[in-house]
Amino acid sequence: MAVGREMAGQILDPFRGMLKDAEDRKVEAKGLAELREIMAAMEKHAQEMNEAAEFSMKLYNDGYYTKFSTLYTKLITSQAMTAEYDDAALLKQAVGAMENSYNQLKDNPDHVHIIGPVKKAIEIGKSGVSYPVFLRTCEEQGVYEMMKSGNDRPVIEFYIHVAEVMFDPVRKKMNEAILAKWEELAKASAFGRPDPVEFGMWRYTIEWQYEPAIAKWKAIYDAWERLFDIVSDWRDSFCSFAPYDERWVDPRGKSATLENIARTQECNPGYLQVREAQFKEYFGLTWDDIFTHVTYQNEQKAGRVWYSDENLELMKAAHPLCKPGGKPSGDIIAKTEAMFKNKTYTSRENVTGENMKKSPYDFKSFAEFAKKYREDGK
Repeated sequence: MAVGREMAGQILDPFRGMLKDAEDRKVEAKGLAELREIMAAMEKHAQEMNEAAEFSMKLYNDGYYTKFSTLYTKLITSQAMTAEYDDAALLKQAVGAMENSYNQLKDNPDHVHIIGPVKKAIEIGKSGVSYPVFLRTCEEQGVYEMMKSGNDRPVIEFYIHVAEVMFDPVRKKMNEAILAKWEELAKASAFGRPDPVEFGMWRYTIEWQYEPAIAKWKAIYDAWERLFDIVSDWRDSFCSFAPYDERWVDPRGKSATLENIARTQECNPGYLQVREAQFKEYFGLTWDDIFTHVTYQNEQKAGRVWYSDENLELMKAAHPLCKPGGKPSGDIIAKTEAMFKNKTYTSRENVTGENMKKSPYDFKSFAEFAKKYREDGK
C-alpha cells in the first residue's frame, strides 16, 4: 500500500518541479542522471511505504532532501559558470536558482532544516555584491556547508515536543540530550552548525545509550498490561455475560464456547503465577508495585489505561483469589456484572478504546516550528 497520492505530492512536487527545471535547462548530463536517480528513489519509497510521516522522515534521515537540493543548485550554478562569463548574468542565474529552490521548499515544513541557508544565500546575492564576492561570502559564512548539513535544531525540538505531548519521558530526555550535544558542537563551529558527520556519530551514540531504557520502559508496561488482562479475563469468565462475550464466543457452538470459558478459569491462575514470577525476576516488581510505578502513573496521566478505576478496583479485589481452583467472590461477580451492564468498565479518559478522544498531538506544531525558522533565517 503506497503513501496517498495527495500526501506524496505535497512532499515530492517541489523536487519534481526542480527536476523539470533542470531538464528544461539541459544541465550537465551526468549530474542530471544522478538527479533523476535520486528522484526515482524517492518515488520508489512513496510506493513502498504506508504512512506519509514515516515516508517524510525516511527521506530526511537518508539525506534525500539535502542531496537533491544541493545537487540541483550545483548543476544550475555550474551550467552558468561554463557559459560565456557575464558577472551580472551569472549572479542573476545563481540567485534565481536559489529563489526557485526556496519557493519550492518554503511551504513544506519537512524542509525547514535547509530553508535558512538558502534564504541567507539569496540575501547575500541581492546585497549588491559581484558574482565572485557572492561566491566568496557564501563560502566564508558557511552557507554552502549549511546547505549540505541543514539545520537539525528545529527537527530535534519538534521531536522533544512530540515526546512531551505523547507522554514519552525517556525519548524526551534522549532528544534533549541530542539537542544539548547539537548546541555544544554548534558553539564550537565557525559556522554555527555542527559538522554533520561528527553530529551524526554523536546522535547515534546517544540513541544507542538510551535504547536499553526505552526497551525496559516498554517491557515493564507490556508486562503489567498483560497481568491486568489475565486477571480481568479470569474474573469476567465467571460472570453471566461470559457466554455472550466475544472473548469466549465460539462459532462452533455453545459447547465450544463453554470450553473456552472453562479454559480461562482453569489456566489463567497458572498463567498469572508464571507472569508474576517473571515480573519479579526481571524487574523486581510485584502486582502491588504496579500502581505506584512511574510507567503506570505515566500511562494513567496520558489517558492510555483502558480499564476504568472501578474496573481496576474490582481487579485488585479479584487478584488474590486468582489461584488454581479459586473463584471470585459473589460480591465481586455481582459488581462486575453491574459494571458491564452500566458500561463503566473502560476509563473515561482513555484515548485508545471505546472512549476514543482526540489525541493531544497537534500536527500543526511542526508547521509552527517551520514558520519560526523561515522568519529567523537561521
